[in-house]
Amino acid sequence: MKKLFFISCLLCLTAVCRAQYIGSNYLNMKVDYVVDESQVQGTLGYGKVFKTFRVGANLNYRNLNREQVQANTVTVGPEFAYWLLKGRKFSLLGVASGTIGYQRAKTKSELVYLERCRAFVYGYEVGIRPEVLLSHKVALFAEYRFEMLFNSILRNNNHIGLGCVVYL
Repeated sequence: MKKLFFISCLLCLTAVCRAQYIGSNYLNMKVDYVVDESQVQGTLGYGKVFKTFRVGANLNYRNLNREQVQANTVTVGPEFAYWLLKGRKFSLLGVASGTIGYQRAKTKSELVYLERCRAFVYGYEVGIRPEVLLSHKVALFAEYRFEMLFNSILRNNNHIGLGCVVYL
């Protein structure tokens, strides 16, 4: 029984130590502050690690609530991250992603006229992400992204975000 327990622990330790290598899946969660619009965006992502890059998908949500404009935006899209620098505890990634989604907005003018609009939005994001590995399964990151979102009330934005990556 003790041998079986020891072998099981050894196999679990091996699986945990392989977490950042080829074939691992990951789950990332982040909160962005959109500098240009003073709003917060939440993102949830899932993907797979390859030899020199990561490929995944993201789900984003943000709510803009101002005096003149109220808007809710939900987008999804693929993400591609390439390791510019990769060390034992620190790595630097270049990030590019595409987005498609839906936006519902209300705008007010000085005459208190309320106009509602719904739009299909699409665009891209490019950025840079320094990442610090806390353990074999968890990493923390900071991120800067530039976003261009076409057919939207908010076209181009600068994002600063913090998040974590869990390697599965």
